[in-house]
Amino acid sequence: MTQENETLYVGVDESNNHGDSNRAFIVATTFSRKREDSFYVNYSGRRDFSKLDKWLKEGRDFRFSLLTSNSLKGMQPLATLVAPYLVSDYIFSLTIQPKNIKICFDGRLPRTHKEYIREYFTNHFENVVVENITKKRRAMARRSKQNRLQFPPVLIFADTLANKIYNNISRHYLEHKKRVSLNDSKIGELYFKLKN
Repeated sequence: MTQENETLYVGVDESNNHGDSNRAFIVATTFSRKREDSFYVNYSGRRDFSKLDKWLKEGRDFRFSLLTSNSLKGMQPLATLVAPYLVSDYIFSLTIQPKNIKICFDGRLPRTHKEYIREYFTNHFENVVVENITKKRRAMARRSKQNRLQFPPVLIFADTLANKIYNNISRHYLEHKKRVSLNDSKIGELYFKLKN
């Protein structure tokens, strides 16, 4: 394994974080072993599905979960509760395990959620880095002269993927081999455990 491939770069995002009770919650993760996918680049905020498809065909991968319970409405952030299951499903499919993981979330992460992610992966990886992009950082970017957000590509494409699935829920995605089925009630229990 080359030094570049020793680190797994992960982007995590969710759709329906406003809790529309008539729609499912989608949590999507993208995976890359390419270091350049962790570098922050300018992002206009426009989702490009053709770029996502091309990016995935160039040696990256993804997993997603679809949650439907109304009891999850208002539980934020859901992404940190679901991500470990999606990442685990992916790493168990690998023949050569990466030594390190760098995982980036879109949005605010409570301290307990960040600690949960670090502790969860400590036994799987030598080094665990957890990042998140907050609204404060977005606001600062908007006030700058460049007026551009900066995201790592793994997060840009996690956002694009979550949106694509959310707006095109169909039998194709319901039966997709990259979908990881989860028990909604267990996710809810974990949320309250971390909250208390």
